[in-house]
Parts: sequence; structure tokens; C-alpha cells
Amino acid sequence: MKDKDCSPRLPYERIIRSFSHDASVSLASGKAGFCLFSFWLAKHENNNAYQKVAEGLLDEVISNASGIMAIDLLNGLAGIGLTIRYLIKTSYVKGNPNSIVSDLDDAIYKRLSYTTSLDHIQPLSAIQILYYLCLVTEDQKKGSESEWLYRELIISTVNQIYQKADALFFEEPLPYSATAYLLPQFLFVLSKIYQLNFYNYRIFKILEEISIKILSILPTLHANRLFLMWGMDSVAQHVSIKGWDRHIELLKERLDINATLDDELRSRNIYIDNGVSGIYLLLCALQKYFTAIEMKQWTGKIITKIESSDVWTIIEQDPEYFLQHRGLLSGLCGVSMVLTDAKSKYSSI
Repeated sequence: MKDKDCSPRLPYERIIRSFSHDASVSLASGKAGFCLFSFWLAKHENNNAYQKVAEGLLDEVISNASGIMAIDLLNGLAGIGLTIRYLIKTSYVKGNPNSIVSDLDDAIYKRLSYTTSLDHIQPLSAIQILYYLCLVTEDQKKGSESEWLYRELIISTVNQIYQKADALFFEEPLPYSATAYLLPQFLFVLSKIYQLNFYNYRIFKILEEISIKILSILPTLHANRLFLMWGMDSVAQHVSIKGWDRHIELLKERLDINATLDDELRSRNIYIDNGVSGIYLLLCALQKYFTAIEMKQWTGKIITKIESSDVWTIIEQDPEYFLQHRGLLSGLCGVSMVLTDAKSKYSSI
């Protein structure tokens, strides 16, 4: 297979070799994430060789999933299930998601069904698992027993998470890390549950109860202001809560994206979980709040920041750094997908 970069200096062939020799099957940094990226790359490059790599990875991920004990999204079964459901829904592969991932979903269901199961799961993982349960519930036949069972599991899970919410739940991470900021992710998941339209009164009461705390928050980092704005907007699109529209506007007024790109994020902060790639995705989700001129300016800065990063030199010189940053969430694969999308949109803004 000819080594062809899908973004400046991306060592795709080296990534293939490294994943084939040593990698987990996780979504965030393992073979599930690389499988998703490879399907995307095959379509983007119209390259059948990449398609075969992707299909081989998918077979390997499914085969090895039964040996995974963790059920979280980043490193466990929920992440593998999310990968497969995404590939099917975006027509990268064909099949019925419920039948293909039924064993994974059963394992997750059984683990969460124990009343003390969440005692051993970190809050971030619990929130992200709850998001996956929303996706599974959406795929069930309306009025079926399976839909009812997953709805009941969502109810118990969201209540257990909420009961454990403490002051740390509302604190922003310093430095910026999307995977460490719980509040915006919790708000997003609550909005997903609300859209399922079976537990709306309770979700509304939870949002009302935490509203006083949320309306008093103005994160220190501009990146965290953007992230909180995204979480609140996710809710505001479906639920009307007093004061939220004004607070979203306040976050926007006190937001300086240039400060994020120029000062808060350093040269190596180019990844989705802690860098400009993640900021780009948040800006795209919130673009209704910004002008075309602003989006073009920030997108151009993000492209420049990625392409000029010293990460590209480090991965050539430091094998350990390369292995730690080759994946989807905190690695080169995610950066490549974002950079490609940013360049295509930048030329059309």
C-alpha cells in the first residue's frame, strides 16, 4: 500500500503498523477509533486498500470485544458499541445495530442493573455510558419490552449520577480538558434524554434544581466558557428554563476565542480532547451565535495552529509520544479528520 498522508505529514502507514502490533480495542485511543478513522479515510481518499484495513479492524474489534471488562465509552464496551452504531448509521457498513452489538449491550445492561454498579464507575464514565444508553434506546422498537427496559435503566442511572453530584461536578478543569469537564457533558446528556420524551418532568426538575448554580458560573478559561455554552445550548434547544438564554448570551459576551487559540492552548494542544481540534468542533456546533467572518478567522487560526505545531516533529523523534498520540480522541487520527473538515469549510465560508 502506498504511504499517502491524509493531512500534512500524517504517517498513516506507520499508524497502521503500530495498531496491528500493539493497541487496545478502545474508541479513544485504540483500534475501534482507528477503525472509524480508516473507514472515513477510505471514503475521503476513495481508496479500496484503506477500506480493507478498516474492515479488518472492525472484524478484530468485534472478535475481541467479549474479553473487555470495562463498559465505559472511552475505553470499554460502550465505545465499541458507539463505533459500530455510528458506522452503520452513516452507511460505512451495513447491518442491524441491535443484532450486531447485542452481546455488548447485554453486558452493559447487566453491569448497570446492579444497584451498586455506579459506585465503582467514575462520574465522567457514568455520564458517557448514559449517553450510549440513549442511543441504544433510540434504536429499540417503539413500545417494545427492550425499549421499556432501557428506559428504566436510564432512569436509575441518571438518578444515581445526580445523587452523587457534588461541588467538583461543577468545577472547570485547569488546564482545559474536554474529558475532565463534567457539567457540559451532563447537560448534553440530559438534553438527549429529554428528546426521548419519557422522563421529561424529572429531567426538567433536575435542570431547575441545578440552574441556580449554573447561572452563577463564569469559567476562568475561555475554552471552558465555550464548552459550558455548548452544554447549556444543548438544553436550551429543547427546554425553556428561566435565565438560561441570558446566561448563554453572557458567556458569549465574555468569550474571547482568540485568547483561547493564542494564549490558553499551546503548540502541542491540537487534539480533540484538550486542544484546538475540540475547539473547532464546539465552534461548529455553536456557529449560529457567531458571524461568518468570525468563523472564518478562527478556522484559519486553527488550521495554522495544527499545521505549525511541533507535534509533527516530535512524532518523528519520540516513539513513545507517537504511540500515546496516534488515536482518535487525543491523537493524530482525530486531528486529521478535523483538519480536513476545517480546510473544506474554510474555503467556503
